[in-house]
Amino acid sequence: TLLVRFPDVDFALAVAYNFEGGRLWDYGRRLAQLVLGEPWNMEVDTGSKETDLLYEGLFDVYNHGLAWYLHWGGRRDDIENQKDIEAAFAYLNTRGAVANGIHPQADEAFTKVGQETWAR
Repeated sequence: TLLVRFPDVDFALAVAYNFEGGRLWDYGRRLAQLVLGEPWNMEVDTGSKETDLLYEGLFDVYNHGLAWYLHWGGRRDDIENQKDIEAAFAYLNTRGAVANGIHPQADEAFTKVGQETWAR
C-alpha cells in the first residue's frame, strides 16, 4: 500500500495492489506524474555510478531523518548518548553503507544521522 500527500496542490495518491515483488513506488510515481504533469522527485545523474549512490544515500539521510524529526518532534528515544550518534556518523562515512543505511540491520544509521542534523 502506498499513500502520498501533496498538500500544496490539494492532491493525494493511494495505491494498493496484490502483486508480489511488484514495484509499487514506480507505479505510484508514474501515476502522480501523469496527474500532476511533473515528477515528484527529480532524477539525478551525476555522471558517476559511485556518486549517484552517494547522492541516493544522502537523500535517504535527509528524508528519513526529517520524517523522524517532524513526526516525533526531536531526537529518537533509542539514541542514548553521543557515542550512538558518533557510531551512526561513522557508519555513514563507510563505503558500501549507502545500500543499507536505512535498514534495521544497520541500526537505522541514516535515520539517526538525519534526525540529529535536524535536531541541531
